[in-house]
Amino acid sequence: MASNHSPYSQRLSVVDDPRSPITYLITDCPNEKSLLEDYLSLLQAHDCSNVVRLCDGGAYNADPLRQHGVTVWDWPFEDGSVPPEAIISAYRDMLDSLTSSTATSDSDAKRRDSGRSGNAASIVDGKSKPAVAIHCISGIGRAPVLVAAALIDCGVDPVEAVELVRAKRRGALNKRQLAWLIDKKGGFKRKKRGKDGKGSIGKMFAGFLGKKD
Repeated sequence: MASNHSPYSQRLSVVDDPRSPITYLITDCPNEKSLLEDYLSLLQAHDCSNVVRLCDGGAYNADPLRQHGVTVWDWPFEDGSVPPEAIISAYRDMLDSLTSSTATSDSDAKRRDSGRSGNAASIVDGKSKPAVAIHCISGIGRAPVLVAAALIDCGVDPVEAVELVRAKRRGALNKRQLAWLIDKKGGFKRKKRGKDGKGSIGKMFAGFLGKKD
């Protein structure tokens, strides 16, 4: 079943914060008929090669994206609800892996540039920060809740994380999702942090930012 959304409705909301090692792109469900022309172009414009699909896989055929080097992570869960623990765990693993691989490649590039010019190239720029696109159907429930959860894992206060997402994505998050995000006891459990106060994502980000040759 193809998505009924038009290319015009593929709104893009970029959620970025200096405390997060990843930039998040929240979108509507892409239109299968214009998947390469519109959605792939959007991904390429943000140097994004990872898409998290939270709606049913039947919404569109993702093979054309995969054929262009995009990894599509299928983690569907019920519309209007919160993600189960299994999806949260897989999502965190993916973000950790992406952050780690980006840190390694940026560090290698920095050493190569330093060897050629004698000046260490900065790795703290827009290009060195990976992007992940996340969508459900309308992009106002399931996708924003995962973005907010990732920000909270990076040390952002839950209320602030919600405000950051809502500032970029009008109408995002229903009452159930909001309550889950900000309820520290019965809701979303922030990833356990190390003795230095950083979670694994934050530690990797801080590590490659602070690494010097």
